[in-house]
Amino acid sequence: MNNKFKNIVIGSGAGGSVAALELATKGENVALIEEGKEFDINFFQNKTIAERTQSLWRNNGITPFLGKPPIAYVEGVALGGTTVSNGGVLERPNENLLDSFFTKYNISGYRPEDLNVIFEKIEKKLFSNQIVHNNNNLDGEILIKNLDKNKISYKKTFLAHKNCKNFNECISGCPAGAKMTNLALTYIPEAIKKGLNLLTESKVVKVFKEGNNIGIKIKKNSNLTSLYCEKLYISAGAIQSPFIILKNGLNNKAGKKISFHLNYKIGAFFDEKINAEKGTIHTINIDHYKNDGFSLVPANFKKPYFFSSFPNFNNNKINSLEKDIDKCALYTTEIHIKGKAKILSGLTSTPIVKYQLEDSDLIKVKKSLKIFCEILLEAGAKEIFLAYNKKPIIKNSNDIKNLLDEFDTKEMSYVCAHTMSSCNMSNNSDGIVDENGYLKIIKILS
Repeated sequence: MNNKFKNIVIGSGAGGSVAALELATKGENVALIEEGKEFDINFFQNKTIAERTQSLWRNNGITPFLGKPPIAYVEGVALGGTTVSNGGVLERPNENLLDSFFTKYNISGYRPEDLNVIFEKIEKKLFSNQIVHNNNNLDGEILIKNLDKNKISYKKTFLAHKNCKNFNECISGCPAGAKMTNLALTYIPEAIKKGLNLLTESKVVKVFKEGNNIGIKIKKNSNLTSLYCEKLYISAGAIQSPFIILKNGLNNKAGKKISFHLNYKIGAFFDEKINAEKGTIHTINIDHYKNDGFSLVPANFKKPYFFSSFPNFNNNKINSLEKDIDKCALYTTEIHIKGKAKILSGLTSTPIVKYQLEDSDLIKVKKSLKIFCEILLEAGAKEIFLAYNKKPIIKNSNDIKNLLDEFDTKEMSYVCAHTMSSCNMSNNSDGIVDENGYLKIIKILS
């Protein structure tokens, strides 16, 4: 392969694969560099969930955010990035958020009327639709009657699924090839047909300047190779992108104010069969409390997902629940927090990330626990399971009160799948990139 290109894109996820396709469609000479491997449908059909998780997620599925307690952050590393192993949700950004790009960050061209045609194109391309609720998605359906009764609003989520088989394994790669947000199935093959040069299992170790070109040193199979381009697109995710920028001394503010959603899992045991293994993820979203900053969705459900969500279960509890696993369901709470995370240094071999919550975030956690436990109990849950060491099982309202009276956040197991704003776009002085995505370089490459 030639080592000189007009464009090089680092990262093949939701950003990089789209950029690569747009460039290839215009007839541009472009190379796409991906650290992870390429996986085909046979891999998803023939490997266990544990094997798939180890292969598709960085550090075998868990990258720690340092803090009290440590948070397990999940980050994809495969051709297609995290799109291979996400939930397949495809929804438009909030209109108020888009408007704020202009009012707060002085950015033009991102208001809803500017983007509607693009949204429609993507939704059609990726088969965005609402899943019809039937006997295959009872983990969501069992809540709806109670939500309607109590006038608690929810929305049916738009998912990018084509011919979904309800295997409910989205986050370890769809074995049916039905999840269209996996851009290794959609955008990347289309870009290859249009001339894209693809390099997988290639880790970027250095970015440098050589004459009028930008150089990228990559490591593949223990061998170092240098590639050169006129334009470089860094799209390696919300942690790896700022780390590349920091490591190469381009902008020392990158990755210093990372926004993220805090998540925790809730399990529920019902008298009736839910058969949550025969469904799909996120069919509904209880968004009634969005102004409070949290929501609840049904989560992927297989035994490995369920039991790994509650490491505080003893063997007796695991054996008991396994006999009635078809009566169990799993939910994820998403909390919009004010606290931030930051990459501590660009001098380490891999990113070390530390986070700090604010007091208001802990108030949200407790409030969400109270509300969603009450919703599940009223919907018929006989037991509610929490990844909380001191009080892992809730059976009634008194248990909820006791939990909140003695709540200690250090005893809770949180996860994080959404990180944002690590290289924030702004035309003001606080921006890492401007409205066109150009990096505000503080140090000239050498």
